[in-house]
Amino acid sequence: MRAFFLCVALAVSFVPRAEAMGMRPHPPSSWVRVAVIEGVQEATLSIKGPFQVVTLETGEVLNEGHSLKNVPVRPAPAGLRVGDTSYRFNALRILADKTKGVVVNGRSYRGHLEIFREKDETLTVVNRVGIEEYIYGVLRHEIAPWWPDEAIKAQAVAVRTYAAYQRSIREKEDYDVTGDVMSQVYGGAKGETWKIRRASQATWGEVLKWKGGLLPAYYSSTCGGHTEAATEVWGDQQAPLVGRDCEFCTVSKHYSWRREIAADLVQKKLRWRGLDIGPIEELKILERTVSGRVKSVQVVHGRGKTVLKGHEFRMHVGPDLVRSTLFNVYREGDHFVLSGRGWGHGVGMCQWGAYTQARRGTRYSDILSFYYPGAAIELLEPKPQPN
Repeated sequence: MRAFFLCVALAVSFVPRAEAMGMRPHPPSSWVRVAVIEGVQEATLSIKGPFQVVTLETGEVLNEGHSLKNVPVRPAPAGLRVGDTSYRFNALRILADKTKGVVVNGRSYRGHLEIFREKDETLTVVNRVGIEEYIYGVLRHEIAPWWPDEAIKAQAVAVRTYAAYQRSIREKEDYDVTGDVMSQVYGGAKGETWKIRRASQATWGEVLKWKGGLLPAYYSSTCGGHTEAATEVWGDQQAPLVGRDCEFCTVSKHYSWRREIAADLVQKKLRWRGLDIGPIEELKILERTVSGRVKSVQVVHGRGKTVLKGHEFRMHVGPDLVRSTLFNVYREGDHFVLSGRGWGHGVGMCQWGAYTQARRGTRYSDILSFYYPGAAIELLEPKPQPN
């Protein structure tokens, strides 16, 4: 962990200025670190308003100014280069003084930035943002803002819980979550709406807990009639994630799907994942889970037989092609035909199921109880008192 404990100390000289402009500093427990850019040689940075550049390693204030506009950030031979200024440190924190004042590659972010020079001389850019503001940036991309309020509230609690859980297990890493589909899609300050902010604020600080600990509140678009047990995908054996029947997502356009995938494309994708696969002759489903999803699939090919877990097969071939592991498959000429139900891993809350329940008048707390049975809604931290 790169000096996480220095967070408050680094900001001491900066906080009075921020408070004067109306920004309330967040306690360390309410931040989340989102990797918004990874593996690039250069990023473009703009800052609206006063800022400071500090180093994570020592807490030293290296630079400060009033604004930046379209400044390139690059790895330097011995550190990082921001515009014309080189720093001999491999990690920098840029403290912004204005809400939505940081712009990276044209996208605006709340909070601050942390920039890392990786060993392969690429950049990782992390947005350090208050968890409540983070939710604003996720909801617009994970759920339609015109959906019923109770569905948006349920989603807000799930988003907050997932982020807090990841933060709790990744303290020694450079970031807690990514900003893409591998974690939760995060668009920064772009796309925030008053309805999303209102729904999020109505659930301020609420998270799901089980046996006193944070629950990894997984969710997916459409479960296809039955949510999946987390143990079948990631090995989590917590009771609220065992899976259950769901009759509410039939309205989803992803409830049923069909794909034709060329056999040589499947081979190419599996080989790209490092598997020694010859020309594929057959895909044979060996076992299914309680929910009906593919538990294991046998790939019969020119070099033998390779058995993959259903989730592995889906991710290797591509979740855009194999919408879920709830599918049947047969060969037709030089293609495999997959027909299935649902979109996503199927664990936890079914978003389209939440939509239907909310349309029928179900409160968000009851929606969460349905998809995470046994979990309790609790506050992540005490609610701040108005000044």
